[in-house]
Amino acid sequence: PLELNVYARLSLKSISPSLGPSIGGTTLQLHGDGLRDAPGLCALFVAGGRREVVEARFDAERGCAVCETPPWEMGPAGGDVIIEASLNGQEWTVSCHHFRYHECVISAVEPNFGPLAGGTEVLLRGSGLLEDGPTPRVRFTRARGEEGGEESIVVDGALCDEGISLRTPAFEDSAESFAATLAVALSNNDFVPVTLPADQSPPDTEEGGPPADDATAEGADAAPGAAAAEPARVAGAFRYEGK
Repeated sequence: PLELNVYARLSLKSISPSLGPSIGGTTLQLHGDGLRDAPGLCALFVAGGRREVVEARFDAERGCAVCETPPWEMGPAGGDVIIEASLNGQEWTVSCHHFRYHECVISAVEPNFGPLAGGTEVLLRGSGLLEDGPTPRVRFTRARGEEGGEESIVVDGALCDEGISLRTPAFEDSAESFAATLAVALSNNDFVPVTLPADQSPPDTEEGGPPADDATAEGADAAPGAAAAEPARVAGAFRYEGK
């Protein structure tokens, strides 16, 4: 004989968080009545004609279902989606809880270099920022060289008309120049790496000096016998300059 499992009607009471980046990967908690450990436990993301079902697991300690948000292509209507839950992938809750995807695009880091001591005022020029969201945070990460591994420092930023303004942090025990890669979180701990067009990484005119001016950047001929320009700065990074 076949075994039939019967359960009470599911009800999704809340989701947390309610905001995350369009690249997905946000850990989403679903709280409600009737949710439990089941082989078919899953979550539904739906907006218009698009439906995306992802596997979920039950966290007994928190008493909720947990899933990872899928990547979501932002449409003309934005990134608002409805979340529902199911124990078998067929019968769904009808609670209509909303999750909001956001897509922050950083177009420039100005300036993209500064002293090892930190304190440089930097503007991350961009779009898709959340005026009504939490305080944006920026993570600076550097490789530890011979020691291996990475070291990261997170600082709070402030929204402004052009993007996110902040002051660079200082890394301890730094005596030589290095590049720190950047990542931005507009919600929770969902840090998204900053990626920039190649033309946003201008060469130096001299070691430790400012970026080249417009004429040089556009490919003006160098004087005969002049030293080669420094390598282009790393896209999506801030370069700490030593003496």
